Amino acid sequence: FFAPYKRVYLQTMAKEFNTKVEELEEELIAAISSDSLNARLDSENKVLCACGDDHPHEAIKQTIEVISRFQRKAEMLIFNAAVHESNLGLSNPLTQSSKSLSATFSVMSGLV
Repeated sequence: FFAPYKRVYLQTMAKEFNTKVEELEEELIAAISSDSLNARLDSENKVLCACGDDHPHEAIKQTIEVISRFQRKAEMLIFNAAVHESNLGLSNPLTQSSKSLSATFSVMSGLV
């Protein structure tokens, strides 16, 4: 929840996690104390603040990874749709004549 943000209000987090601010604050203090969470807690203003200079870099890196996976999946779906639309599917070469098989592969290689 906290990864893409520099600061998060505990009230917002508590609402998202369906818990009380006090309970959330106790869990955050435990996580920060055990070094499981690299953050500071402003108990007076009830704000969780990210620590470290690489925070924006990590968020950007994660975003790029998600976009790359989405782009690859979209490319595969477009390719599959083109193959389906062209009625070009892989068939068993043992049941297909070598002439039609080579024609199928030559057409498919033009799509790649």
